[in-house]
Amino acid sequence: MAGSTLVTGKGSWKSQGNDRTMIQPSIEENSVELTSDTSFIEPSTLLVGREEQFQQLQKLLENAWRGEGGFVVISGEAGTGKTHLVKYFAREAVHRGAMFVAESYQRVPSYEPYRPFWRIVKQLAKASDGEEETPFVADAPMPESSATDSGSLYSLQSGHRLAQQRLIKALLNAANDRVLIITLWDVHLAPLTAWQFIHFLSESLIEKRILLVLTLRQDGRETNPERIPVYAEVLQRMNREGLVQRIRLKRFSERDTRQLIFHLLKRTDFSSEFVKTLHQVTRGLPGKIIPILKHLQENGWIFKQEGVWFEKDGITRELLIDIINKEENVPNPEQLWLTLDETSKSILEYGALFEDAFTYQVLAEVLQKPRLQIVKELYKLQQKKLLLNLEEDAYLFKNPSLAHQIKQRIPLCRQREMHRQIGEAIKRNGSLSPEDRIPLMAYHFSKTDEYEEAFHYLMEAGNLAIQNFAFIKAREFFEGALRCLKHLDRDSLRETEIEIYFKMIWLNRALGERQKSLDYCSSLLAGLNDESHRGLRIRALIQQGLTFFQLNQWEKARECFMACFEDETETDPLDQAMAHYGLGNVYLEMSEYDLAEEHYQQALRLIEPLGSKLLKANLYNNLGIVENVRGNRLKAIALYSKCIPLYKSLGDNYGLARVYLNIGISYAHEHDWKQANTFYGKSLSVSDAMGLVPLKSITFLNRSQALTFLRNFQEAREYNVKAYRLLERLNDRLGLAEYYKNQGILEREEGHWESAREMLDKALQLFTSLKNKLGIAETEYELSTLYGQIDQREEQLNWLRKAQDHYSKLGLSAKVQQLEAELKRLLS
Repeated sequence: MAGSTLVTGKGSWKSQGNDRTMIQPSIEENSVELTSDTSFIEPSTLLVGREEQFQQLQKLLENAWRGEGGFVVISGEAGTGKTHLVKYFAREAVHRGAMFVAESYQRVPSYEPYRPFWRIVKQLAKASDGEEETPFVADAPMPESSATDSGSLYSLQSGHRLAQQRLIKALLNAANDRVLIITLWDVHLAPLTAWQFIHFLSESLIEKRILLVLTLRQDGRETNPERIPVYAEVLQRMNREGLVQRIRLKRFSERDTRQLIFHLLKRTDFSSEFVKTLHQVTRGLPGKIIPILKHLQENGWIFKQEGVWFEKDGITRELLIDIINKEENVPNPEQLWLTLDETSKSILEYGALFEDAFTYQVLAEVLQKPRLQIVKELYKLQQKKLLLNLEEDAYLFKNPSLAHQIKQRIPLCRQREMHRQIGEAIKRNGSLSPEDRIPLMAYHFSKTDEYEEAFHYLMEAGNLAIQNFAFIKAREFFEGALRCLKHLDRDSLRETEIEIYFKMIWLNRALGERQKSLDYCSSLLAGLNDESHRGLRIRALIQQGLTFFQLNQWEKARECFMACFEDETETDPLDQAMAHYGLGNVYLEMSEYDLAEEHYQQALRLIEPLGSKLLKANLYNNLGIVENVRGNRLKAIALYSKCIPLYKSLGDNYGLARVYLNIGISYAHEHDWKQANTFYGKSLSVSDAMGLVPLKSITFLNRSQALTFLRNFQEAREYNVKAYRLLERLNDRLGLAEYYKNQGILEREEGHWESAREMLDKALQLFTSLKNKLGIAETEYELSTLYGQIDQREEQLNWLRKAQDHYSKLGLSAKVQQLEAELKRLLS
């Protein structure tokens, strides 16, 4: 027997049965309940991606309070959240005094079409105070066969009308002066007689305080194909009569998926690549997203540390597909094959070899069939719920697990030939833009033995990805190109190979893979011993120096840059400028600000006639950092203002993210923590989306500091933990020193004096070992502040004098004057 639910505005929840019709924390019938034990936020309290539909239901509720009843059908695929939306709405309505009653058409025999309604009447009668219970009259068997004589048919129709009239009267009496919300789950399972009654009932709701809400599975044809014409015809008639409103729930966008994860877990540091893959594999169904997250949590793939959720390395598309296979029934390809014609089989086989969506134009080209025929076949497969139709005529497998299984059935030698055919078809197809066509050809040809073709398109795809600042994809394409080179004449492609190495050096550096970057540098330099390669060797040394710089190996970095000036007459001016830029960076981190400025200015003079916008923007940005440290905030902002339009003209979001971070630091030096936090947020939105781990880690540190002084200690602690995990992965000792300093300030501001001293001592030791004079001075100042707060005057003065001495040696006069004033105040 189907379960039932009655909820009144008095706050009582009276339930019978034990299935999903009960009000419980669940997003959909196939979802997994996540309790507080897993640290997930209760899903039943969330409304994500369905705000507009909820507002529609709220308007209908307002109408019902005014005595204008209504009827609404909520449709969508299984897993889109129909049940969750209704239950969320019901909770809100009950709090406002409405009654909510629900029944399901699951397991209801076709010869008892009114059973759910009689059960609703029975629940309402039981809920009435002091009223006699309305007798529950079971439906008499009423076969819907047309094979009856006229007398039997008349008797049957009369019985239906009588039952319908009694039901409507009972429902209207039960509603009384309160709003009654009646919900029927799974009405795609209801027989024709039930739909006819729903039609009859909806006509009676117009001037009553009853709101009828039905949930309808959009993919009901898969299990009950014969019932589709039944409700479709009745709904069309009701629609023409203006009796029904329709709400259709679509799959989540990637943004909705991000929002759901955020609302479920609150504090996360998941990579953009993980979220994107999760969205693709679940096809945007919230009913799949939550079980997968639960599975990942139970098996340690995602974990919580210091209030923040992280993912482990190694979460691949294949892993997520395997989880889906365990969580749900995937169609058996062997059985499925018996039900399909040859064209449908070919479409599914070729479609399974695509990395993502595929179009009918490409399939028609591959299969050498008219496009119209392919469109019809795709429509059939869509109706069988095997494929999804996306925008712009693109198709996806509804279940990625099915695509995976179909692909496994195809022998590898045949897969290579099929990939080649797809690549050739895409090449001939003129309907795709270069941005879509080139990566597709790169992917498919890379799966074949056509190494020359694959190499060509992998190079094009990699360069295109760089132009679009898709650095992770660019690295994948260039790695593929290097694999292809092993099968080609490397001597004839030596220049191209060198070009790939240069790109892999800085791509890995930007993405935080510093050791990989250094390995590519070493391999490249090992092959550039010939005198004819002197220019390339200088470029390689510059790149090696920049990588050593990010590894905090400043002396090695300085040696690389200085080697570029051994014979300046033969060194390209742009390379000289890059070497000066690198030396400026080294001296900036070593707190030698005059030397840093000198090298930056020299680089600017060298590139003035060359017109290198990117290097000029980077130089202005770093000169702004120098002025900011010196306390010249207006000069710093003016320099940042010069580089912003240059980055924008280049479409360089990476550069913009860095300058936003530096502007935030300028505001932080003025103690305008709110504005600082705003600019850190702008920087993070870019670095997170692009996977720029080094930049992200530093921004986390600065945001943590801003939040500390905004007295938001919990969030400050979380951002500092996020930074620590990334810095450990990067082996960034300077960043770790900043982390300990940050943590010390945070502990101090929260009143944890001993922890604060311990953290600041660790920071001081690290800064000292790295010879970072600014870090030493800043930490000494924070220690003086700590001892001042615990009234240890001698220690406070001691650390303040040390900090003043270091700031004086750095030539930071503004800071020295500030500390002199503090000393006078303390000694007076």
